[in-house]
Amino acid sequence: MLKNAFVKILLVSFLFIGGSATAQTPDVKMNNFIKELMQKMTLEEKIGQLNLPAAGDITTGQASSSDIATNIKAGKVGGLFNIKGGDKIRDVPIPLALSCSWDMDLIKQTARIAAVEASADGISWTFSPMVDIAKDARWGRIAEGSGEDAYLGSLIAKAMVHGYQGSNLQNNNT
Repeated sequence: MLKNAFVKILLVSFLFIGGSATAQTPDVKMNNFIKELMQKMTLEEKIGQLNLPAAGDITTGQASSSDIATNIKAGKVGGLFNIKGGDKIRDVPIPLALSCSWDMDLIKQTARIAAVEASADGISWTFSPMVDIAKDARWGRIAEGSGEDAYLGSLIAKAMVHGYQGSNLQNNNT
């Protein structure tokens, strides 16, 4: 059920992102498919996909006492923050090292591998690429960026998106 909710919200995202392209060359079959799919989701499920609770060691408010597992199964959680521990997460290199390579094929390949591995664990979305140009080391997400060069950052973002998407968005590992 959770995977279906993620698929639904991803399709909605593609509808909004690609809306202008769709208006120029309408794909009636796809529009009907998305419309029918959205009608299957309740308003509560749609809103639930915007819910991003903290599920790990760093919590505030009621997050530590909420029943996150039940909410996930009900499609009321879009993702989780602050999950810690070797059994829950694995260490990954930061993209700054990738940006130093200027190797867009390699960067695309790393995103492709990440998509395949994440989807195998049931993860169907990402907060990557982080495309902000961070110039202040005090900012907490600076390690997620690709450096200070906007041109390089745009090339990396493009390569990563293509890597995550793969060649066919209907595949289970995209």
